[in-house]
Amino acid sequence: MIVVNPLQIGVDKTQDTQEQLDMKRKEIRNWDLWGPFIFCLILSVVLSSNTSADDSTLEFEIVFVVVWLGGGIISLNGQLLGGTITFFQSICLLGYCLFPLTIAATLNMVLGWLFTVPFFIKLIFTAIAFVWATYSSVLFMKEMVPADRKELAMYPVCLFYLFLCWFIVL
Repeated sequence: MIVVNPLQIGVDKTQDTQEQLDMKRKEIRNWDLWGPFIFCLILSVVLSSNTSADDSTLEFEIVFVVVWLGGGIISLNGQLLGGTITFFQSICLLGYCLFPLTIAATLNMVLGWLFTVPFFIKLIFTAIAFVWATYSSVLFMKEMVPADRKELAMYPVCLFYLFLCWFIVL
């Protein structure tokens, strides 16, 4: 019969959590902007292809500028709140978290080509993508900002993805 010390299990879990946190911090230091650029470009093209020919260029520009300007503002907000993440690391993180939104926009576009998609179906796909994108970015960003300022850092992230989701639904 094996007797397990509950305190030892608690210490092991704490060490695992610290190791996971260190691994996240190490991973986020390897930032690049190519992935976020590609996701932003795909999202802009997909959303602009769903509009009329007259408005497609304008929609592409709006989505592209909103992604990069919004990411910059969120990154600056994190810096001003005393975050330990750099500007470009934050841009990289927010850009890679565009993946679920890009998938939802592409899925809505392809389904729209095949048949008329009801609004609530688009809303379901986009809501799932919103939760996925927000959850993914919040997991990293909450550890990079002081504990007493986490809500101030998370609120703009949620608004950023919510604004992009509104473009996808419409």
